[in-house]
Amino acid sequence: LSGWLRYLDHLAENEDAEDFTAKNPLTSNFDSVSVKTIHKAKGLEYPFIFIANLDRLFSQNRPKSGTDCVLAEESGLLGLRMLDQKQYLKIKTVAFTYLDIIRSLREKHEEMRLLYVAMTRAKQQLFLVLDNSAMKSKNLALIETNPEIMPKLAREAKSMQDWLVWFLYSVGQGDFIRDVFSGNGQTSELANYIVWNPDKQIQTAPDPEQHLIIPQAEPDPATMTVIRKQLDFAYHSAQAVLPAKYSVTELSHEENEIQIHDPEFLTQEDKIRKLHGKARGTAIHKMMQFMDFQKAEQDLTAELERIEEKGCLTHLEVRALRTEKLRTFFKSAIYQRISASDHVEKEKQLFIRIADLALPEESEFARNYQNTDGVIIGTVDLLFHEPDGWVILDYKTDQSQPAEELLRKYSKQLGFYQKAMERILGEPVKQAYIYYFTEDQTLEVDLSQIKY
Repeated sequence: LSGWLRYLDHLAENEDAEDFTAKNPLTSNFDSVSVKTIHKAKGLEYPFIFIANLDRLFSQNRPKSGTDCVLAEESGLLGLRMLDQKQYLKIKTVAFTYLDIIRSLREKHEEMRLLYVAMTRAKQQLFLVLDNSAMKSKNLALIETNPEIMPKLAREAKSMQDWLVWFLYSVGQGDFIRDVFSGNGQTSELANYIVWNPDKQIQTAPDPEQHLIIPQAEPDPATMTVIRKQLDFAYHSAQAVLPAKYSVTELSHEENEIQIHDPEFLTQEDKIRKLHGKARGTAIHKMMQFMDFQKAEQDLTAELERIEEKGCLTHLEVRALRTEKLRTFFKSAIYQRISASDHVEKEKQLFIRIADLALPEESEFARNYQNTDGVIIGTVDLLFHEPDGWVILDYKTDQSQPAEELLRKYSKQLGFYQKAMERILGEPVKQAYIYYFTEDQTLEVDLSQIKY
């Protein structure tokens, strides 16, 4: 904190500090030209985009003739050249040739992604700068007469320019391209072709009355039906806002309740004195979970040391526990029933569909989750079995407050525990209690009066 304050003082004292100075990045509103690589332009848009160097060859990243190995990055395969020591020759092995082709295709895939990025940056007009080297390809006549082979030949392209010119030939633009490179500008349905001659400064202006016609494929009826069905689907307004997973403890949280935790900069002794609220409650719950009740009843201090040595509680948590309150619990009537029980469950977790809880029909909670897969989750602190049914015990460590307030706040939570445990265990849960550690008090919850 002190370092941060000194940093703010430094900014206040130095008028030239640029840390919080507003920047003025170049935008499309400035009368300027931005020159960027395709990678740098990713995610940006400009009114006009010129893509240059489309004739750059892909082969510059291919292995050189002297390279003796090719490594496939994804699979870890290695392709080597074979050395013929008698004839002083290096021969490509099958693995070398195969991996060389794979690498070439991978690089071309990346180049195609770059071309896509570059061609989608323009907001108004896109300018593709080509030169007549693309007209030397032997594939042009084949593509013009058999346009369906264009996708097959795409992997043989040596530059981005090849892809663009080959595509234009495959869609019937061959005549226009030939006229363009012979010195005549043309306007077709796809684009305005402009010829620039650095010697004569010849430029053909497009016909202002010519409107570009962008060819569009007819939509597939089956696909359109699926899309319309998905777009027209409407969620049930009530269920759309319901959480799919509901925690039982959320039932007891007051609206706008704020949990305050101790700051980290407290000293060790301060933490021991100030461990309260959620931190103290967590320590008591962990202690009750891992403690052997019979041993704790006989020697509480020794049992706390044992669970600390096992790593169940930290030394700070053990020192912060009020042992006099814990000893009172082992003298309570509810503990006598626990010690006499034939079966005790600690930290019993529940995960169950809300629709399976058999809540009353008048419950709004039940109506909201009817015929849904919404689940409720939680953890019961302690369950013990008696001959006529199960009993739930919930630990509370809240700051001192009246018993009526505790019952009002937590009864619904205990009621949901009862409904869930009856469904999970297949036996009745006859009673539910709150043990209030702060006041050494056992409160019985009237399960028959709970409003769900």
